[in-house]
Parts: sequence; structure tokens; C-alpha cells
Amino acid sequence: VFYSVFGNFDDEMSLDAKMYRSNGLPEGVDIHIIKRSEHPDEVDAIGAGWLLENLKSKNPALHKAVTESPAVLNFRGEVSDPIDLTYLRDTVGLLMATFDSGGVAILDWQALAWFARDQWYKMVFEPDGPVPTHHVIILWSEESEPGKIWVHTRGMRKFGRPDISIHNVANEYSSVYIDLCQRFINMMALGEQVPDGQQITMRGLPDGLICRHGGDLDDPDFNNTHIEIVDANST
Repeated sequence: VFYSVFGNFDDEMSLDAKMYRSNGLPEGVDIHIIKRSEHPDEVDAIGAGWLLENLKSKNPALHKAVTESPAVLNFRGEVSDPIDLTYLRDTVGLLMATFDSGGVAILDWQALAWFARDQWYKMVFEPDGPVPTHHVIILWSEESEPGKIWVHTRGMRKFGRPDISIHNVANEYSSVYIDLCQRFINMMALGEQVPDGQQITMRGLPDGLICRHGGDLDDPDFNNTHIEIVDANST
């Protein structure tokens, strides 16, 4: 997991385990605070570039609160092969508690997504059960060939699963491939594993599609391994 929380934090943050549905920081995840008064350049660098520009265009008030925050809390670490999603529930609850201790915004680095308090509460904390699609983003961008796009996900690493990538998707089929991504997100986040070479059968998609595993954790497009959906005849 990797989250940055911007705000002006209490010296001692209390955690009501029942209220926040959290047992505290999962083993393997650390908290590190960076104060603007001590390291202004480090604070300014967090999210700098298109992430902050995107936030400014969509939510100027939240952008102002982020860029004026006196401190940032970084939650970062790897949990060793857990049997369930308790580690994520504990992290989500702990992050909710930071909002009640001076936090103003959360940046989910895995999904490249910003959350204000009400968004985090409604989308991530409030649901009584896992909603994987609220933790993962589906992105698309134009390919070099006109009329074709690249559809892919980011954020599956927090579930210990690969992201999904489909290149050269015709615009008219984008919605069905996005639906495919959502199905993979829910399926894999809740424990399923997809073997290399797995065939895909889904209404609206062409025959002959298979899954190919690739990439590594240093891949900047995903910060994760990924599954490439390809035509079996082209491999």
C-alpha cells in the first residue's frame, strides 16, 4: 500500500478501533511524516506534476488545501501474503482517522487518485465490505493508430494481483473492454488468480483472446506486473 495524506495533524492521533473498523497499522506498513517547516521541497514534490495539475482542474479548493498543507503523512509498505483483506480494511480505517485528526486529502499512489474526506468516506470507508473498483482506476489513452486506444488499470498491486492491459482497442468497443477490466478487478481482488494463457469468453468481445502475464514491479505504467489481453493468433 502507498498513500500520502496532506493536512495539519494532531500531535497524538487517537484510533477508536470500533469506530474506524481498524486494528491499526498492518505489519509491514510504516508511517512517515514530512513537515513543510522542515522539508518544504520534499512536501512540494509530493504529487507534483500532472497529478496536482489534474486536481487543480477538477477541484481547485482541494488543490489549494493540499498545496498549503503544513505536513504530509506517508503510509507505505508491503504486507506478506495475507489470507484475506484485513490489512486493507485496517489501512482504510486508519486513513479515515487521519481526516479526523487534521487531514484534508489523500493521494492513493497505486491508483493515482485524490480523495477529499467525503469522497473517502462514501467510496472507500462506508461500504460494509470490499468494493475493489473503488480502489482501482481504469485509464485509457490514444494509440499511435487513429481510432485506437489503450485501456489499462492501476491499483491492483494493493490486492497482490497484476493489473490489466489491452492495447489497440477500437473506440466503439471501449465500453465492453472497460466492463472486462471491472470484472477482472472484482474477480482477482477477491482472491482469484488468472493463469497465463487463460482464454476469455465474453459477449461483445472477439473470439481468441487470451491472457499473457508480463511486466515487473518497476514498470512505470503500472508500478506492478500486468496481464496483457491479446489475440492468441498474434502471439
